[in-house]
Amino acid sequence: MRYILALTIALLVNVATSAQQVEKSCTIAGKWVSQSNKKGNSLWKVRLVWSNGEGNSAYGFSIKSSAPQKDSFGSFTVDGSCSEGFCDFHQNYTSGKFKGRYYSYRAGYSELTPLNLNGDYGLVEGDQLVKEGKFSLNKMTCSR
Repeated sequence: MRYILALTIALLVNVATSAQQVEKSCTIAGKWVSQSNKKGNSLWKVRLVWSNGEGNSAYGFSIKSSAPQKDSFGSFTVDGSCSEGFCDFHQNYTSGKFKGRYYSYRAGYSELTPLNLNGDYGLVEGDQLVKEGKFSLNKMTCSR
């Protein structure tokens, strides 16, 4: 009897936890501009997990590359999260012209949908963040 009760409780906890998180496959797009006025586009294909709901009713979301991606600077992975009014993303180049470079992106927000993030990005060198410019992420398309 105890075994059945413990199994039932574990199942209910799992169902409640699963209902609070919504996972999707998403493409996040935006732009960047360096301090030297070079400009480019950002395109990240990620697994996005909304925490405790979805959209502006959620507590935020986390992202992670579903596979290595490529841009004109090389192959990279991306991960990060948004919660409590701030988003932090990290881009790690694993090959190409920027191999070994690690970039950090940070933006504040008041709402997460529609996506409209504007912030600063920089190259991480050891414990230092060298500011390189501004970025915006303003388009997110998702599917289950």
